[in-house]
Amino acid sequence: MKRIYLIAFLFLLSAIGFSQSMKDNIIYGSGLNAFPLWGPAIIKYSNGVFTNYAINSGFGITMTSLAANDSSGNLLFYSNGLYVNNRFHNRIKGCDSVFIDSTFYTDPFYLDIGLGVADGLFSIPKPNVPHHYLVFQLNYDFSIFYQDARLTYFEVDMDADSGRGEVISCKTNVVYDTLADGFLSGVKHANGRDWWIVCLEAFTNKYYKVLVTPDTMLVSEQLIGPILDSIEYTGQGNFSNDGNWYARADANGGIVIMQFDRCTGMFSNPIHDTTLIMQCGGVGFSPNNKFLYVSTWLDLYQYNLEDSANMVATKIHVAHTDTFIMPSSPFFNTFYRHFLGPDNKLYVITQANYKAINIINQPDNLGLACDVQQHAFPLLKLNQRSAPNWPNYDLGPVLGSVCDSLGLGVTPNAVFQDLRISPNPAMEWFYINYTLPQNTSALAVLYDIMGTRIDQRMLYGHFASLRWDLPHLSTGVYMLHITGKGINTCKRVMVIDSQ
Repeated sequence: MKRIYLIAFLFLLSAIGFSQSMKDNIIYGSGLNAFPLWGPAIIKYSNGVFTNYAINSGFGITMTSLAANDSSGNLLFYSNGLYVNNRFHNRIKGCDSVFIDSTFYTDPFYLDIGLGVADGLFSIPKPNVPHHYLVFQLNYDFSIFYQDARLTYFEVDMDADSGRGEVISCKTNVVYDTLADGFLSGVKHANGRDWWIVCLEAFTNKYYKVLVTPDTMLVSEQLIGPILDSIEYTGQGNFSNDGNWYARADANGGIVIMQFDRCTGMFSNPIHDTTLIMQCGGVGFSPNNKFLYVSTWLDLYQYNLEDSANMVATKIHVAHTDTFIMPSSPFFNTFYRHFLGPDNKLYVITQANYKAINIINQPDNLGLACDVQQHAFPLLKLNQRSAPNWPNYDLGPVLGSVCDSLGLGVTPNAVFQDLRISPNPAMEWFYINYTLPQNTSALAVLYDIMGTRIDQRMLYGHFASLRWDLPHLSTGVYMLHITGKGINTCKRVMVIDSQ
């Protein structure tokens, strides 16, 4: 299987804050406006109130849906996986607003339904570039049933076209492989700025992890957990609110729960529960990161993450479908994909066309106290399996970890305002020039871009500089993290070839 490695050339230090208001608009639907209850609609959350309204998008929404919002809760752009509209519901500029190459989608039928991949789009703000957004997308290979051939991304500049936005790059390959249909997810890196994007190889236990920094994307792989050979297009993968847990549900494959290290990007300690018949599985985490909820089409279960040694045994059945059939749809209520709303309630959509969403009102509570209310959130239009696929945009750094190298949220000590690295770029050595009070010291640690500790030195107040030799270091960008009593600051060091 092919891998794409893009080498890092720059690693900037500033960061941008975001808000859960980036979840304030949700787009959903069931094809185009062929019938009164069909067509795309938006749910808007403002001041604790949800509002439904229909839109004339020019394309349909089915399964694949993305609504990108800014930190004030304003809608920026949205997509069905084939086309992208700006907030004025017009096709956005750039790349003709079409992101699928296959002639399969020239059929007008697919304008009605869109890409048709659950969790096939995933959007993040581009690190360190205000008003730019990266949208990752799974792309079909129709020679293989319900599998994707590659992971690509496109970039949207919201300052362009007088604030309407413009696609400035599109269909850029990141991973080229036979990928599982759906399961596209992501989480903040432990430095609080960069991102991990995760997708799966089809019918295996291989996970692709894309580290997104301001200037590079680095792809790595990991084989872990059970090999699942079920049809995976009816499942879901998701991270917990704190990024320490990952879970995926597969049709007929059961539930896989793993721990995740936001610093290294490594999964660990997989737990596989095969006692559930998934059929159309979904997963969602409580806001307090204590509970995992799993849906199996007809039933809803809760796992206690605080008892990792006996997690399967902690499973509690919290709801069975009441099989309610709405007058507007021939299908009865079921449980499918989950998403955490801006009000910190868990929402569980149904598997087929339905005009309501199930709600877990108190997801932080154990057992039946989580308060599942079926089809309690009414919709304006029928919803055909579309649900937002968004991370915790507010997740910050893992303070004190080896990857907390940017000092986000920590004010550097004033005595280090004159810290200088010279020469920079460096070849075989560099000097740290600094000022520390007498009888004090600080620890300087050099990390590579992946957060691996390379070397360390002590800085003492009775000196003003330190020479740091760089034997056998590869060309690239490194982070110098200096900590001490009241001190937490970073500097970027570029190492170049001496030839």
